[in-house]
Amino acid sequence: MDLDEEVDYCPFRRFTRESLFNIERRIAEEKAVKQTEKTPAETDSSDDEGDEPSHHEPELKPNPKLEAGRKLPPSLEDFPAHLTGRPVEDLDEYYHNQLVSITYLNNFVLSAMP
Repeated sequence: MDLDEEVDYCPFRRFTRESLFNIERRIAEEKAVKQTEKTPAETDSSDDEGDEPSHHEPELKPNPKLEAGRKLPPSLEDFPAHLTGRPVEDLDEYYHNQLVSITYLNNFVLSAMP
């Protein structure tokens, strides 16, 4: 492959059984982490620091540019024709471990929570 050859990057990926498996795996991993964090907190209930999370990750929030009912950002307006009418994976990292239905229609984002 030539270094000069451009590879077209498409942020849209078709939602498959593997996509569902990956979401379910991330949900299970998150539950396991919460359970392991909860267990030591229960045994050390006398500590005042037990109420604080053990890791300080910034809270992830939905991307306002990808909010339901809004027009897609210009960089995402070129939706691939072969994915029209097909389920696609969510682009917003906030939903990477949630089961949601996402539809892109005429450059607009439509979503439904279970």
